[in-house]
Amino acid sequence: MSVDLSRHEGHTPGKWHWTGDADLHSLHLGSDASRRPVVLAFRRWGMAQAQPIFNVGMRLEDAADLLQFAVGDQSVRGYQSAKRDDSVYRYTIAAIDHPDARLIEDAPLLRAELVALREEYRVLHEALTKLVFHVDSALPALRAYPGTLPEAQTLKYRARQACEAADESLRRIKG
Repeated sequence: MSVDLSRHEGHTPGKWHWTGDADLHSLHLGSDASRRPVVLAFRRWGMAQAQPIFNVGMRLEDAADLLQFAVGDQSVRGYQSAKRDDSVYRYTIAAIDHPDARLIEDAPLLRAELVALREEYRVLHEALTKLVFHVDSALPALRAYPGTLPEAQTLKYRARQACEAADESLRRIKG
């Protein structure tokens, strides 16, 4: 399955990061982009605050229990633990300690890498295709020089193999 990159046009730019203030029960996915600093936020639902939950060892755990804070002991995890730890004197959220939260945070960077890799493969394939064409074009002239023809044919064979490998890699990247 190929990823349709046009679905991502207009995404919130910048490096994403989890931020907020645990004292205010505020948490959102933010961006360094000054125009649109909020990527994902939560609305109140019913009488309780809303927050994301993550699967931890086959159980659902509140994000509040996975929070990391901007100040204090960086091994402290979770709001209640931070409240008990004197080193955490401000509850500004720096991250959520969960792989899914980190993946969401890294999504724009991963997408940028994917786009760059696809372009590198496209350029490589184009160069290899041109090489095969030029070797094919040179073969008739090389027939006049015994000893060079086998080397040219080997070069052509290797270039075609590289083209096929680039095609296969590109197919895998596209899904």
